Amino acid sequence: NDLMKAESVSVLLQHTLSGTDSSLEHGLTVLSALVKHCTGEARTAAEVAPVMGEVRGRMGDLVNVLRNPPKLDSVVNQAGPLDPPLGSSRIKVLEVFEGLLKMKNRECEDKMREMGAMPVVMDLFFKYEWHTFLHNLVQRLIEDMLQGGNEDLKRSLFTDGELLDRIISAHARNDEWVKEPKRSRLGYMGQLRNIANTIMAHSKQDGNEWMSEYISQPAWGHFLESELDPTNERYEKLQLGSVHNRPNTHQQEEDDDFTSPPATINPYDHFNFRAPDDDQEDLFDGDEGPDEYGDEKDYDDDEGEGGLLGTLMG
Repeated sequence: NDLMKAESVSVLLQHTLSGTDSSLEHGLTVLSALVKHCTGEARTAAEVAPVMGEVRGRMGDLVNVLRNPPKLDSVVNQAGPLDPPLGSSRIKVLEVFEGLLKMKNRECEDKMREMGAMPVVMDLFFKYEWHTFLHNLVQRLIEDMLQGGNEDLKRSLFTDGELLDRIISAHARNDEWVKEPKRSRLGYMGQLRNIANTIMAHSKQDGNEWMSEYISQPAWGHFLESELDPTNERYEKLQLGSVHNRPNTHQQEEDDDFTSPPATINPYDHFNFRAPDDDQEDLFDGDEGPDEYGDEKDYDDDEGEGGLLGTLMG
């Protein structure tokens, strides 16, 4: 496939990361689909190597999109002001990272760590408290990292990303948040429970003895005893249908793994992020259907004659 050649990927990345805001959004859509395409079982290491090499060379620019996204107007909703909103470009960068992690390319993973990707990712996770799509995506990123074989990258979650401290702090913030009348728990609490359980499960596996350095900290032990273990017990009872054991007030948090935002918050409109279409067709297989935001594909905006894909294929 011509799109998987180093020259084509280089042109794609140049147009994406050095062009207009429109070319950034469109180019990241193509890049995300290309990386996803590379994760297919039929793809050999030799086939995906040019893609990995070019993406690795622009890793710093991709992380910079997370730090400095295209300018979007601030919005105000029931949860307060968002300046800037998350935006679709940052979601696309995270999807690229997810694809890279699934391919377990050591050099790309080391570059992600070198460029400080995970601290930025965790900042976004906790800043956008009601963006369930973001929270689910970051949860998958963390799970992929913990399932991989790159110990340096895993350690960066606990050191650079301060994952355990952030989980503990988020629970303390949630406890304060739900003290106000008619407030449900913060939107990421279900994902944090899953992440904490994943950490503990991996810490018990052979080869992960190094994790004891982090999970043996007194603050984490207190969190397990006072928060995670009781929450897991309540959730298990609810799963077994023990409705009479259903907790009240904010302890109802485990009725649903993923809390919805307040009723007045539309997680797509207010975050300038359009709902994904799970039926998206692969850009590289067969006819092109609607893109994953539900729009008709049009990569010609601001790209001159032939558009972005035309430039690549020309």
